Amino acid sequence: LPVPQWDLGGYTPRVTQPVSELTEHTIPSSKEEPSSSSQPETLPALQQGVQQTFQAGRYTKSFSLPFFFAQWIPIAWLAGGLLLFGDFLTGYGYFCVQVKKHSHPCPDETKSSLREAAKQMEVRQRVDCRCYGDLPMLKGFFFPCILLPKRLLNSPSMHFIFIHELCHLRHHHLGIGFFAMTLLCFNWYNPVFWLCYRAFRRDMELFCDSQVVKRVGQKRAYAGLLLDTAVEKNHFLPLTTCMAVGKKEIVYRVEFLA
Repeated sequence: LPVPQWDLGGYTPRVTQPVSELTEHTIPSSKEEPSSSSQPETLPALQQGVQQTFQAGRYTKSFSLPFFFAQWIPIAWLAGGLLLFGDFLTGYGYFCVQVKKHSHPCPDETKSSLREAAKQMEVRQRVDCRCYGDLPMLKGFFFPCILLPKRLLNSPSMHFIFIHELCHLRHHHLGIGFFAMTLLCFNWYNPVFWLCYRAFRRDMELFCDSQVVKRVGQKRAYAGLLLDTAVEKNHFLPLTTCMAVGKKEIVYRVEFLA
């Protein structure tokens, strides 16, 4: 018998019958009696061919995925992580380009309020502020910048925003968020890790909310700011800390402050 050139998940076909019994069924019956001189030469040769084709006995390996999948699973895991990490970096890079093109410097009064808030939060790092978009947020590792909507410039709520975002900066939430995002890319296939990452970002916002109330007070006014900046759907932007989240998250944060 020819030696098979294929396998099934790294397994070669095996039989449970001994080779001697297999050869009895394999050798066709013939009316002519073989000569006593040719039988010892033919039978060992046939048994050797059967032994090359089959291995007598039962399966000795436990069930596992086929070799094809076992070989490509690490490649798929690495490719998915790299694609997700590249998507995060590309989205953040595009956002930075848009901020650079369409943002405007804030008035001197706003910058003065930012410096007072930085002294109150004991933040020594230089922080800039610019007018951009509809949602207040913090971005930038080495050159942090607070983005303010135009409608909130010189408003009573502006001081709340500065304290909130400076709290993120003081406790290195951007760097911690980048580390958590990297872990998420390594575990992109795990839905539990996505839930943990979402809870992690929510806890950072809750911590900053508690710090604002602790240092400034005025729970009612701050809760009104949270409701005013709520959006229909929570938009995730990596490497930033956005003060505004979805309505469900806002309700949870307001109840936390109560």
